[in-house]
Amino acid sequence: MKNHFLYVAYFAMLFFAVVSTQVTFAHAGDQHQYTSQTKAEIVDDNLFLLGTFDDYTAKYVIAILEQNRHISRIVLTANPGSINDAETLRLGRYIRQRGLDTHLIKGGVATSGGVSLLLAGINRSAGFNAFLGVHSWAQCSRDNRGEHHCIQATAFEEDDKAHDLHRVYIKEMLGDDSFYWFSIHSAAHNSIHWLAGEELIQYRVINTELEQTLDIPFAEAFAREYELTCHNCPKG
Repeated sequence: MKNHFLYVAYFAMLFFAVVSTQVTFAHAGDQHQYTSQTKAEIVDDNLFLLGTFDDYTAKYVIAILEQNRHISRIVLTANPGSINDAETLRLGRYIRQRGLDTHLIKGGVATSGGVSLLLAGINRSAGFNAFLGVHSWAQCSRDNRGEHHCIQATAFEEDDKAHDLHRVYIKEMLGDDSFYWFSIHSAAHNSIHWLAGEELIQYRVINTELEQTLDIPFAEAFAREYELTCHNCPKG
């Protein structure tokens, strides 16, 4: 892969969101209105996704894919993370089962759940000057005085079941769990480690190049989300 300042980071939970999409699901005979922070738009055989992945993103995106069987590629744009990791990984497994490709747009950024979803593609690519990323997850709680305490993933023994949610998923997507262990040791949960192109290849996060350039269908919304998500991306 050409080294064009392509980096990766892996945020565990970011709550940046500026775009909302109304999603309706039938449940027990009733209609309930849910709001997803994820924006989606179909262009040809591509499904573009923008924003945070939340409790309803998987249901929303799977419904779109079920109704549009011609879609062959999930395109990430500015995707800062996942509020509900279990649901995001469920969507990733669906994407892999469907045999879809994934791509991060030129000049885009994806962290945490965005990276998880990128890993789901059979063919995984990223455009010029795209940013992706990794760091540790943490179990956080507040004591009776309201003080915040977090236990880093690296504090758990390697055979602890606490690792399994992400470790098993990454092993399913990449064939082994080395990228998981690298990710949690790369930076603390409240920090970030941006990776160079050779690390993408080493851990098989990216396994192909996409020759065509895809245009973002929601440019203004993308610009707002990118500014929030990529406020500390590497410069130059």
